[in-house]
Amino acid sequence: MPETAPVVLEETDSVATIRIDDGKVNALSQGLVSALSDALDVANERSRAALIIGRDGFLSAGFDLSVMQGDDVNARRTS
Repeated sequence: MPETAPVVLEETDSVATIRIDDGKVNALSQGLVSALSDALDVANERSRAALIIGRDGFLSAGFDLSVMQGDDVNARRTS
């Protein structure tokens, strides 16, 4: 089964719809935040309003605790 991207950008007229769906609870890991940031950059570059949508029923469970509980260097890393 092919893996789908956790962040998908769809453009319609002047709106960029950014869908977040990691297949679980959309915990904000460094990778998910980076992908979301990239999608927002594209929307901004194309002068689109951005609409961020999560999984049915919720946007995100919050920040990924495994990152917070990891070593200090990785928890503070920005990419």
